[in-house]
Amino acid sequence: MNHDIFEKKGAILSISQFTLSWDASKGHRPSLEKSMPPQQAKIFYPTFNDKLKESGLNVGSGLFGAEMKVVSTNDGPVTFILNF
Repeated sequence: MNHDIFEKKGAILSISQFTLSWDASKGHRPSLEKSMPPQQAKIFYPTFNDKLKESGLNVGSGLFGAEMKVVSTNDGPVTFILNF
């Protein structure tokens, strides 16, 4: 966590997932009101990935609006788990 992604020649896996923007501050049912509207996000997501690639990073990406299964083997100093 003390090194730059460029220094370590790291890569990014970019996945479009609106549920990451949920707000659970008002009880058990999440609010997704802070999510970007789908029409806007469909344009933003590939633009975001293009900007990452322009910086020279190796970027893997998903498909906007698709159901995707992601398998991850963590090989690093830390994994963050958030429970709500």
